[in-house]
Amino acid sequence: SFSGKKRFFDDFSAGRTDILLSDASFPAVENWTECGLFAVLNADFFLYGGSWSAEEKTFMWLRKIETFLGEAAPGALLAVQTRGAEKLCGQAFSEGNDFYEEQRGERKKFNFPPFARLIRLRIDGKKAEDACERVCAEMRAAAVEISPPSQISASPGGRKVFEIVLKIKPDKNPVIPKVKGAKITAGEEM
Repeated sequence: SFSGKKRFFDDFSAGRTDILLSDASFPAVENWTECGLFAVLNADFFLYGGSWSAEEKTFMWLRKIETFLGEAAPGALLAVQTRGAEKLCGQAFSEGNDFYEEQRGERKKFNFPPFARLIRLRIDGKKAEDACERVCAEMRAAAVEISPPSQISASPGGRKVFEIVLKIKPDKNPVIPKVKGAKITAGEEM
């Protein structure tokens, strides 16, 4: 509960607790000036979610922690544990722009934003398979890339749910076709 966490944070801030184990709510601690060591365990946990922007999320999260500690506990030692993102962690704690330059190249190479728009389609219903075929056929002209439809669920009554990810040219605004017997919802990833 929030009140239980607040009590722990207040005890730490007041010096009644020497060690505090926390999740992402660590900014709730009001006084970090006496903090001697701040450790980030499993710093690369964002990388295991399969998101195209996972490296950027990890980079920004580590930068946020470094900035926070620099202001709240300038004398504290920051320790970071990672399974395989040593280079990314190094970039997050350095002054250069290497990370952004690398990301720009990777995004261009693999058609990720801002070089393409990512549209995630969810296709649901008894005619979902037919709808997948029609969507893929009609989107070819506007799409840079179309993922193969992947079935994400099914019900005993024959209702299936599929997902398709479209990489669309940034200047295109395609119209998603309507298919009787299927519901198609679209969401753009930024």
